[in-house]
Amino acid sequence: MNKTNKVLQSKDVNILVATNLPESMKSYLQETRDKFSVCEFKARSMCPDTDYSDGKKRERKRSVRLSRYDGSAEEVPNTEPEKFKLETFLPILDTLIFELTKPVKAYSQIGNLFSFFSDLKTTASDAQKKKWDHLANMYHKDLNYDDLLNEYEHLKHNMVLDGNCDTLPALYRKLILDSLRSVFLNVENALREFMCMMVTDCTGERSFSRIKL
Repeated sequence: MNKTNKVLQSKDVNILVATNLPESMKSYLQETRDKFSVCEFKARSMCPDTDYSDGKKRERKRSVRLSRYDGSAEEVPNTEPEKFKLETFLPILDTLIFELTKPVKAYSQIGNLFSFFSDLKTTASDAQKKKWDHLANMYHKDLNYDDLLNEYEHLKHNMVLDGNCDTLPALYRKLILDSLRSVFLNVENALREFMCMMVTDCTGERSFSRIKL
């Protein structure tokens, strides 16, 4: 979690990386939900003299008699490990998984607007043209759809001669270093919009810091 948090706060991260990384972390946490015994074994190996007792007196709770219309009673854990799993382990993981879902959804919506730039070797399809149209409409003050389409086709043939631009930051650096901005003006504007977008937000910061509590 800490390493993922640091990557998302780095200056070189972009929206596409920010989409894939939390999604993979979310899948990892979902798998961890079913591995309580493994996590417990690791914890016991690090703290062999510790048990589940907190040393506090438990408050007696008044028992409630269920009527025939109240439904079945909730399952009561029989052991301290089961209680810890149900009351602490699973709630923490479920909270983190839920919080990771929100930024992934937001980043995906933005990333889909620019994702076609990462696949320059394919022929323009109707789906890609719809993405270009959507992107041009969203940034209508900076981009022109027809010019963007022509520049993309030109850029695709230009990239055949240089196969070192596998990522969008590398593609943008090539346009700047090779002084190609005037040739691919709309492409450069679109990539600059993409590169300048913020990745981290306060909601994500709260989600990652939650584990420290």
